[in-house]
Amino acid sequence: MTIKTILITGSNGFIGSGLVSHFNSNPNYHVIGISKGINRVSELNDSQYIDTDITQNKQVREVFSRIKPDVVIHCAAISQVDICESNPKLCNDVNVEATELIALECEKLNTRLIFLSSDFVFDGTLQFIHDETVPNPISVYGKSKRESELNIELNLKDWAIVRPVLVYGFSSASSRTNIFSWVYNSLKEEKTIKVVSDHIRTPTFIDDVVLLIDQLVKSNGTGYFNIGGSTVISVFRFAQKVAELSALNSSFVIEGNSNDIKGAHLRPVNTCFKNERIYAEFSMKPLNFSEGIKKALLQING
Repeated sequence: MTIKTILITGSNGFIGSGLVSHFNSNPNYHVIGISKGINRVSELNDSQYIDTDITQNKQVREVFSRIKPDVVIHCAAISQVDICESNPKLCNDVNVEATELIALECEKLNTRLIFLSSDFVFDGTLQFIHDETVPNPISVYGKSKRESELNIELNLKDWAIVRPVLVYGFSSASSRTNIFSWVYNSLKEEKTIKVVSDHIRTPTFIDDVVLLIDQLVKSNGTGYFNIGGSTVISVFRFAQKVAELSALNSSFVIEGNSNDIKGAHLRPVNTCFKNERIYAEFSMKPLNFSEGIKKALLQING
């Protein structure tokens, strides 16, 4: 089997570092990671990492010219909703302009592009989101992701877009928290946290996202691939379950309402995915929230 070169952007991030760990353990792949700043992923040696600011066109072009990847998995983004609202130019530079350049470089080299989008391209008004549901983002962040989706769809031949919901788990490399690590670490430190009960999700365990992307690297499937966990649950109940399964004090988890939390209106109220396409094409059944939290606890406790 010919060894494929996979370029992972945002390799220091939560999903990016998970992808690095997964693909780097397979001898059929040569993995290169790029992020801004020093490498934080222990699985990458010095020759496999390039400090890259994706908003700098020259740097991006030099990476593509040097690496000539067979597959690009584009994870790098400004994903903090409030930061995108307060600094829309930064959001546009990173999430839209940089993605457009990466897409153009992929098309030039006939490279397959797998793009990490978001459930925030939807407005949250439907009980369940299907693969054919039309996006309608309500935030600067969601709009930036949707603009990039459309650009990729219009300009590339070989592409796949993954939309996950509330991805959680453990990463030793990423400095960013996710819903699981935020709740777990807060409770360990006996900090009170307020969590909304009127936002409903199908939380997705990180390993299921990685597994889907593995399937997309191996296949030539084109289009949009929604992925959510197998359980419909409020964010508040999810936090309570983290406390319960980790034997921590759930009294520190305070029920909140989106009206009480600044910027909550920028998040869709309901993003619950049905997973029809990934089941039909890859027989994928993502974990339910109890299974995922138990695995995350095993990861975080070594």
